Amino acid sequence: MRNGRPATLNDFLDHYLSSDHRDNPATGCPMSASASEVGRQDKIVCDRFTEGFEQFVALVERGLGASPVKAANRQRALAMMAAMIGGVAASRAVAKTDPKLSNEILQAIRRIVGEVGGEEGRVHGTRGRARATGKHARGNNTTAA
Repeated sequence: MRNGRPATLNDFLDHYLSSDHRDNPATGCPMSASASEVGRQDKIVCDRFTEGFEQFVALVERGLGASPVKAANRQRALAMMAAMIGGVAASRAVAKTDPKLSNEILQAIRRIVGEVGGEEGRVHGTRGRARATGKHARGNNTTAA
């Protein structure tokens, strides 16, 4: 729930691609903190990562709206989740030396994944968060992580 209503895909994107999430890897999504290392681990670790990734993809897929992107919903959700995980990781990697670039990465990923997800409008940062403005995709009830 968010502000007394079910969380939407837009809420999830806003949270996941926020400076708060970037700046708190210990309490954030372990995927963006560890994705590059998982492939070097035992199969059981890879299995758990895969299960979590598939759950996130299903969550995103359920929240998709109409999009000009000509791809199946699963492909859109896979691309969005991969971009989000990589975007947060890259944003974290440059945050200490170039905070402006770090914020730019979050805002760029937020805008693009929003468009792929079916969200219309511009994206800009407010209160340290990449937020969408304008029309939002309809029928995108999901739970924010």
